[in-house]
Amino acid sequence: VSNAFARAPVSEKLHVVQPTGYTRLDPKTGKPYVCRLNTGLYGTKQAARLWHQMFRNHLLADGWRQYETDSCIFSRYTHKYGHEYIGVYVDDIMHICKGNTAHAAFLNKYCNTAFPTTSQGKLTWILGMEIKRDRATRTLTLNQSQAISSLLDDCNMRDARPLSSPMDSQWKYGTAPKITDDEKIREYRSRVGSLMHFQNCTRPDIALAVNKLCRHMHDPNSACFTALNHVLRYLAGTPNLGIKYHQGNSSSLRLEAYTDSTFGSETNDKSKSQTGNVIYFGGGPIDWTSHL
Repeated sequence: VSNAFARAPVSEKLHVVQPTGYTRLDPKTGKPYVCRLNTGLYGTKQAARLWHQMFRNHLLADGWRQYETDSCIFSRYTHKYGHEYIGVYVDDIMHICKGNTAHAAFLNKYCNTAFPTTSQGKLTWILGMEIKRDRATRTLTLNQSQAISSLLDDCNMRDARPLSSPMDSQWKYGTAPKITDDEKIREYRSRVGSLMHFQNCTRPDIALAVNKLCRHMHDPNSACFTALNHVLRYLAGTPNLGIKYHQGNSSSLRLEAYTDSTFGSETNDKSKSQTGNVIYFGGGPIDWTSHL
């Protein structure tokens, strides 16, 4: 959506200084006018929420239903177009439907009538994820190989010797002194933040390692950097690893859940249990977590 935030009306009274290069003065006082903000502005705290509310109301008025479990997902069924789904991430919209006719109607009737929208065709990239579809085998694959390769390049780890596991099973925070260099701390937080994005989207295999690294965002030590480099070396050997879904036999379309726990066996974490779970559907994981 073009300039999405600027299309949503502001619900509060907000005032801003005049933009650079455009200044009008009050003839009585000689001072610059202060502008009343009528629509959302990029950089204001509530701009994204106001845009989402506007788009939401636009859909609900035409029969779409918003999911309670995820407020960014909408669905609708009509006799003419069948089932349709919409996923919204700020101003990026993913429309799932049965054919081009339904998609064209969605663009022309529900989007372009209210705000200019550009269709980028069939979905191949979204939020740094590459989406590959093979209709012959009825499979869909998600990966973040490009983003992972970029991170490895930034860390000078592209040619590092690969490791076969995300983390040493015996790793502990230990007694090494905390790092006090602000630049090193920012580097640690930045790299772990990138790993969190991979773990949340397409790499459940690094969930445990990332969870342990995240516990020390405020007090990393040399052991944390060793573990961080361990994860990066693992990714260097598996950059193309992703998630694959398929419509095979009936068992692949059955919801399956697995869970396990250490039952407080990690003494360095004050006897708290490390718990993990993963839920499969369509032959691949659709939800996973690892936490204390």
